[in-house]
This record gives sequence, structure tokens and C-alpha cells, in this order.
Amino acid sequence: MLRKSRKKEKIFCLGLVLLSIGDTLMFTTLFESVTENKKDQEKVESFFEERTEIAQKNQEETVEFQEDIQEEEYLGVLEIPKIHFKRGYFDFANENNTVEKNIQLINTTTPDIENGNIIFAAHSGTGYKAFFKNLDKLSLKDEIYLYYKENKYTYEVVNIYTEDKNGYIDIQKDPNQKTLTLTTCKPNTKDKQLVVIANQIKEEKIEKDSNESP
Repeated sequence: MLRKSRKKEKIFCLGLVLLSIGDTLMFTTLFESVTENKKDQEKVESFFEERTEIAQKNQEETVEFQEDIQEEEYLGVLEIPKIHFKRGYFDFANENNTVEKNIQLINTTTPDIENGNIIFAAHSGTGYKAFFKNLDKLSLKDEIYLYYKENKYTYEVVNIYTEDKNGYIDIQKDPNQKTLTLTTCKPNTKDKQLVVIANQIKEEKIEKDSNESP
């Protein structure tokens, strides 16, 4: 009788040990799960915090660029309706006439010069300075507007091609046409330059409601 009682006592003790081990394992698993969830949540929060910081930085850069040029007067305005682009540009000699701050006027030609060719360059890619990031979306016959002094000049895209990126571009224009040339780095490439050629097809006086700040 005593042996049976001891045997039951051993079984009962073993059961307590196993139950204790089970509780420990369950608690450990639960703790690890909570810890992993917390780490994951921290990573998610960190992800959004980084994006917020980037957005704030871009906004600060935008304000900084705008403050740099707000006191300067534009020489004219370039508008490309197809890609919803409209921005003023500076005189060739102006310190703000650089791709680091704006679209850059590459030469001193104006749209009223006979058979002249106005050339603009700007960054593509991403960020506030990527003014020509959508230039590759243009097609033949798309219209581009240039506002200069009291006139609005309309251009039609007649040629789109790619050049090697080496600091020079071969401008394939009709020598008997007033021309507008736009160029930027070709998206998703490191060694190619995108070139857009447009011929002037119309000149008209600027309407009052068209002469708005870009």
C-alpha cells in the first residue's frame, strides 16, 4: 500500500514538472512572439519616420531653392502642356541660370531671332531639381509654349533622339527654322542624353490670363 502511494506521488510530481516545463515553454514562446512583434513594429515605425524625414528634407530644399531665386526676375517662361510643366527661366548670364537651381538656358538666342535655336537643359531622375524628369514622355507633334516679352511662341515637336553623354550633343535641326531644343539625361541610363527638337509654328501676343507665374 505504501509503495502504491509513493508511486502515485512520483507520478504526481512528474506531472507537476512536465506542467511547469510546458508553462515555461509557452511563456517563452509568447515572450519571443511579443518581442518579435515589437521589433517588427519598431522597424515599420522607423520606415515611416525615415520617409517623413526625407519628405521634410525635400520640402526644406524646395523652400531653400525658392528663396534663392524669388527676388530674381524671369526672362521668360517655358510651358510643356503634355507633361504639365510650366517654369520660368533666367537670362543666360544670371547666377541662377544653372541646372542645380532651375532649367538652364544654354545660349543667348531668343525666340524672335530668325532661324535661331533656343536650347534648355535640366536634370531628370528624381528630386526637386529633376525639372525634365518627364521629358521622355513627349511625342512628335506635341506642342511646347515659350513666353518671352509680350509674345507667346508655339513650337511643335519634330524630332526626338538619343545621343551619347559626353558633354556635347549633335543638334539635328532645320537651318531654315526657328527651333527650340530641350535636353536631359535619358531615364534609366548612365551614358545617354535625350534630345527633343521643336520648330516654331506660331507667334502671338500674350493674353492677360495666360501671363501667370509658373
